[in-house]
Amino acid sequence: REFLGDRKLFTLRGNDSIEVRREIDAETIVRLRRNQLYGGLATLINPVSVTLGFWKDELAVPLSLWCIVGLLFAGIQIYSWYTTRHLPRPRHLSDKTMAKAGLLAMIGGLYWSSVIVLTLPVLPIEEEMVVIFAAFGTSMVAAALMVSAPCAAMLFFLSTLIPSIVGIMIYLPEIATPLLALSVPYTAFIL
Repeated sequence: REFLGDRKLFTLRGNDSIEVRREIDAETIVRLRRNQLYGGLATLINPVSVTLGFWKDELAVPLSLWCIVGLLFAGIQIYSWYTTRHLPRPRHLSDKTMAKAGLLAMIGGLYWSSVIVLTLPVLPIEEEMVVIFAAFGTSMVAAALMVSAPCAAMLFFLSTLIPSIVGIMIYLPEIATPLLALSVPYTAFIL
């Protein structure tokens, strides 16, 4: 029989027990905990790189604030990993844990789409393309790190992609069609 929860699709075969499900749930939490360190380190490096790489006087304040928010996210992720790294293997996966992971993933995705929307009116198209690919690349890596929680991975990915594509259609209509064409296989790959 199939169990469809708001956190994942899991198929129980006749000879599988609920213990199998509990083990998969526990592994989900263990992987999310472990990957917080990698996500935190990436979140520490990427905003600083983007901010320094695309510094312009007219973007000084917004990029600085954006970078500071990213560094706060990085600190929270690394601290969360640090405080949970020695916890025992959990027995079950609560809906609250998955809801928290989904919410944080969506906030992270919106954070990365915000840099695209923020820089679109200011940067030349060549530089903007680098920012776009940096944000989209970050969403792919984040989705890969959150593969054990598919709903959270998709929330991060889509909350980066959708606002970014809308902003591109508004500010850079001349490249919107090719980028939309590129986003189809990109989205299919993530799905």
